[in-house]
Amino acid sequence: MNPSRGTVVVTGATGFLGAACCRHLTDAGYDIRALVRDPDGAASVAAVARGGIFQGMLPDRIDERVFAGRVDAVVHCAFTTRGTDMAQDFEANLTGTEQLLALARRHGVGRFVFISSLTATPAAESFYARSKRHAEQMLDPRQDLVIRPGLIIGHSGLFERMRHSVAALPLVPLFYGGRQQIQTVWIDDVCSAIEHGIHRHLAGAFGVAAPAGVPIRHFYREIAALAGRRCRFVRLPGPAMVAALRLAERFRVSLPISSDNVLGLKHMHVWPLADDLRTLDIAPLTFAESLARLTA
Repeated sequence: MNPSRGTVVVTGATGFLGAACCRHLTDAGYDIRALVRDPDGAASVAAVARGGIFQGMLPDRIDERVFAGRVDAVVHCAFTTRGTDMAQDFEANLTGTEQLLALARRHGVGRFVFISSLTATPAAESFYARSKRHAEQMLDPRQDLVIRPGLIIGHSGLFERMRHSVAALPLVPLFYGGRQQIQTVWIDDVCSAIEHGIHRHLAGAFGVAAPAGVPIRHFYREIAALAGRRCRFVRLPGPAMVAALRLAERFRVSLPISSDNVLGLKHMHVWPLADDLRTLDIAPLTFAESLARLTA
């Protein structure tokens, strides 16, 4: 058996990215300790969490035994995005990140890796992007690592929800003019960026996505084609839709799109990522290559 490359704690280890990260880092030779809400329901990562499964119910129910002995890195994937109470989500996300970071510091963890988003900009208006940006500001850019993925393509997560929505809707809405471009990234490329960042002891913030943006109309047409459908578009006013969706959400009406989803489209643009990708030593799949991998 090859010697371990180190011990890594992964939060949100049963989630879309967290589970993929556990598998990838295990294959790369790391011993994984999984931090999850419900250890009894974590069978999906039991085979790869060789260091054990521990409870991590953010913000304040974190089993400190996960930090016993030497821990080389914490990869913080856990982030609530689909709750019904934004104040509670804010508490879980930001206070939870603060508590986790404090524990990592106290136990002398070598590196704290926070999974953020390309949308976490100063202009961000969506709850998700603003939460990510606030969490980033808790970190020390001299010692902590922030990975900012584009829209992650895989068999779950936001992309899969978008895929199902486009397949189900008779008309696909375009907000804020419908001229946005999306930068996508295959899930394994995000995991490689995390692995390389840990191995190279990198600090600071790095964007991870295919450098070329995808026009949003083309994006929707391609994911509709996966379901054998053609896209028909309708332009809708962003501010009015945000107001209408917030009213529906107040009354707990379940819809395929949220006000936060719409706000997330408002400030999208293409980021220059060549330097970041070079430092991380990864060459992400293009959007077309990611779709081909998805359907292979």
